[in-house]
Amino acid sequence: NSKTQAKTNPENKDGQRYINKQQRYHEKREDKLNNEKTSLKRKLNWENNQQEKEDIREEIKLVEANIIFENNQAKRFKAYANDASLTYPGKAPDLQPIIQKLREGNLTKEQEEHLENIWQYSTPNDILAEESSISITGHDLKTLQFDKENIGWLNDNIIDFYMQLIVKQTTNNKIFAFPSIFHRTLTERYQDAIKFKRRQQDLHQFNLYLIPLILNNHWTLLFFNPDSTTIGFFNSLQSHGPDPAPILERSKRYFKDLFEKRGRNWTEPTVDSRTVPQQNNGSDCGVYVCYFSRCLASNHPIDIQPEHIGLFRKQIAYEIITKDLIQNLF
Repeated sequence: NSKTQAKTNPENKDGQRYINKQQRYHEKREDKLNNEKTSLKRKLNWENNQQEKEDIREEIKLVEANIIFENNQAKRFKAYANDASLTYPGKAPDLQPIIQKLREGNLTKEQEEHLENIWQYSTPNDILAEESSISITGHDLKTLQFDKENIGWLNDNIIDFYMQLIVKQTTNNKIFAFPSIFHRTLTERYQDAIKFKRRQQDLHQFNLYLIPLILNNHWTLLFFNPDSTTIGFFNSLQSHGPDPAPILERSKRYFKDLFEKRGRNWTEPTVDSRTVPQQNNGSDCGVYVCYFSRCLASNHPIDIQPEHIGLFRKQIAYEIITKDLIQNLF
């Protein structure tokens, strides 16, 4: 009726007030559920009975499904407050499809339990894995946790280590992953970037180049595939991050210089402008960069769902501590 429409109309003050109240309600619900999830995880860590552990894991999945719903609802109300043409956020959907997606992880229960034990008992300075002169400590691995106590921002050690796993364990592509510090050299000190490539005598011989970028605390991925003559910039948060055009142009210049000086044919690449999945929070950008890199390396479709990101965090962590990539991808 007209009274209800007025109450939910973002174009008047009463409507704005009501919509903002709904947004805050869902944000508070999400916060409360995160506290509940933290308590359940502590309970799981101390439980020894296997059946009880299974029951707690199911409780956690239900809470996680509700967290996803509350997060989505808060964002829908926020968007609706700024755009009356959007559909008014309605009643709660069925949580079962969300719960089902949360059961689709690629780790076994034993692998998950092993990982949880390492997360719980390792100290910040413990060396958990080493690869290509990169050491992963307990502190580093904790950056893959995202909950009430951990902000979930992946650090450069995690990104660089995972890139090296991709390089070493991908058989269908010859890949070179630049260290995460390289993009600053490329964009700010081009002559130093030239010197870097001269130290790598075979740097022109790869068929996929990955350059992770960290700007303003936000991870994105630049890649170049000379075989398909494509270059791209994948950003999982389009509303945040650098303008890709200058970075793409500088990268094209770099690879053109590299190829021509080494005698490899150069064709001006086209820009891969496909739409990539978007994160629904401010913490998952590094996880998406790892996922995009895996997909590009293995020619896997890029179609991960937000519900799977938490599961992929665990997969990355387990792959790092075992130094072995799991072939299944979301």
